[in-house]
Amino acid sequence: MLLLGYAYAHLSLHRLSPPHQVLIHVLMLMAAASLLPIAPPADWKPDDSMNPTLLILSVLLGSVGLPYFVLAANGPLMQAWFIRLFPGKSPYPPIRPLQSRIPLGPDDLSLCGGTLFQPQATNLWLDLRVHGHGFQCLMVSADL
Repeated sequence: MLLLGYAYAHLSLHRLSPPHQVLIHVLMLMAAASLLPIAPPADWKPDDSMNPTLLILSVLLGSVGLPYFVLAANGPLMQAWFIRLFPGKSPYPPIRPLQSRIPLGPDDLSLCGGTLFQPQATNLWLDLRVHGHGFQCLMVSADL
């Protein structure tokens, strides 16, 4: 899905006019947001006699496929639109000299810590429905 999102962004930037790029991407964002919260139906759960591999892949594709695809394309599209709106400026913040000497800054350490400990901590206290609504809020806020 990541590569497909990048391919969509590339083709959109090279084949469509800027107004059409924005229109199509906004429509795709709205379609992805309409699929949220991510909660596959109970009848998609495999019974004991089935090999769950294909079913798990289809559940992932059907529930998080489009949101992940759209979010993967979001970054390259935003960067290209920024460059078009502000030629000569970088969409990235400047690197401070201190950051170039320290391999891991505080932001990197907090990201690593969150990646390692967030799933274990939240799985203890939150159920799947709350996780789905949390993902929905984060995706919509990332799209804005």
